[in-house]
Amino acid sequence: MEGDRQIIENERIFGGELSCQESKARELASYLLGSSADSSDVHHGFVQWFNELVESMKESNENSLYQQYRDDRKLLDGEKSLIVPRLLMILRECALSHRWNEVLKILHAVVREPKDTFVALWKVGLHLLYLDPDGNSALIGQLVNQLKYLSDLNCKEVILEYVFHLLDTGGKQEAKQMIQNIPRSHAIKPSREHKQYIDMLLIGYTGLIWYVEWLDNRQKLYDQDSLDTQGVTSNPLSSNREFLMKMCAQRAISQFSKLEGEPGVWDIFITKQVQLLEYSEEMEQAQRTLKTYVENNPENPNAHKYLYSFRVRNGAEEEEEIKLLKTLADCVDSDPLVLRLCSLLQKDSQISAVSYLFKLLDYPCWQLELSPWKMLADTLQSILINRMASDEEMEVIGECWKVRQSWWPVFHFTSHQVGLKGDPNGSELDFHKAVVASILCGEDNHFVLETLKKLDFDHVQKLSIIQREKRKFNFT
Repeated sequence: MEGDRQIIENERIFGGELSCQESKARELASYLLGSSADSSDVHHGFVQWFNELVESMKESNENSLYQQYRDDRKLLDGEKSLIVPRLLMILRECALSHRWNEVLKILHAVVREPKDTFVALWKVGLHLLYLDPDGNSALIGQLVNQLKYLSDLNCKEVILEYVFHLLDTGGKQEAKQMIQNIPRSHAIKPSREHKQYIDMLLIGYTGLIWYVEWLDNRQKLYDQDSLDTQGVTSNPLSSNREFLMKMCAQRAISQFSKLEGEPGVWDIFITKQVQLLEYSEEMEQAQRTLKTYVENNPENPNAHKYLYSFRVRNGAEEEEEIKLLKTLADCVDSDPLVLRLCSLLQKDSQISAVSYLFKLLDYPCWQLELSPWKMLADTLQSILINRMASDEEMEVIGECWKVRQSWWPVFHFTSHQVGLKGDPNGSELDFHKAVVASILCGEDNHFVLETLKKLDFDHVQKLSIIQREKRKFNFT
């Protein structure tokens, strides 16, 4: 009786009094602890193990999903097992914290409750085997062959994930065989959108496999050419290497081109397609492909970068380069290429670069970078100190500062930020920041005063001249 009370008390952990689930606890104990689970000692051992697992997880993560689930006392639908959903929650917690021994124990329990557990068995089971891909290669293949025929799983998704693994571990030929011999699926039909997405991924990775073949043949051709130049007799089969490269390139391009116009982020495929089109000297098609990708993904900064890089590689005019960079800056104004845009804009009009520099320096990742601060300091000094600024220029600078006046001094120009960058460029950075702070905040700014104590004589003189000229205008 005492043993039964312990079991019932343990079941309360799962979310309520579950007297009807005592048989489940017995069955679970037998899965975990072996055929001797009928004894009270085994019951006690199971309870102790489970309690220790729960308590250790509670200590390691007070806000874990399991803890939230434990606090929720609502029962699930009567026909559903109450043990399995909670085991899946704990399984997730253990997998995320890499507690593989506990993961294995829970999988042993879950595997005997197939309803609604196949996805967990597939994902977590394969992940455990992937921890030792060389030693478990045969087991991985056997498990995939079993999983792809289960009606609760999408066969194409199972194969696709396995193809990822094979490509990652160098199993190119096996990946090609898997993706070319997908069996007919009897699984529950996914939604139309999901099915289309999986089909597109399969097409893309088929193209990627042919791209890897192309790379291999290119490397072999390069190696053979190196041997030929050294006077080593070439392999008779090497004469076919160029032909094999062209064949692989065309097959990959044929697959990648099916993704054109399809919604989705296809960065990994679009770059390979363009590389192969350039190899095949189909430059116009490569440009059309990139432009289509930009039109379909206007908010994807990589799409803009790919088009920009392609045009620059192929001799784009400066005017076109500026146009492409402006589009990228509108998409993501913290990108490093914004500095390139500013340097190009300053050739014609210094003021046109000011707003881009202010936006760039709004981001913490640029806070201690010399290039943008030097460019902004030189630009403000050139416009406001070295010559008479126009009304338009004053208005642009004033508008840029107006929206930042309340937070930039705390963000960039406090005394504790002096010398924050501990490298040879640190003093140079502080000087250019002090120039900007003197112009925008005034000479009594804490950052400026602290920087003056640490600058050399030449820099102090330059900063003093800027402060004296700055009195002609006021942004504070």
